[in-house]
Amino acid sequence: MSDFAVVRRKNLHALYKQFTLKRVGAGESPLGVAGEFAQAIDVANSTLSALKGEGKSVRNIGDRLARQIASRLGLASGWLDEDHGEPEEPSPAQEKFIEAAREWYQRASSKERREMLHRFK
Repeated sequence: MSDFAVVRRKNLHALYKQFTLKRVGAGESPLGVAGEFAQAIDVANSTLSALKGEGKSVRNIGDRLARQIASRLGLASGWLDEDHGEPEEPSPAQEKFIEAAREWYQRASSKERREMLHRFK
């Protein structure tokens, strides 16, 4: 696989993660996020899976599809072609905080979750 294909796939994974975190952060269930993301970029679920390199079928992101994804997500043409670097890894203290927040969130009522999410907007 060319470096170009690796960069595009890495960027697609980053966009998918960002999409997922935004939905879950808004209090939505993570179930069905892949289908919503596929719909947002106007591809079939199976195509998204292949583009992400999951399963037996792996597919590279061609020029036209890269432009389509960028356009559908409101990004500049060519965004997927650029290496945006590795996301910063959280420190051990941040990881501890995130885990504590996750545990609280799972135990909280829906009202408490909404209130917490509202504070972080």
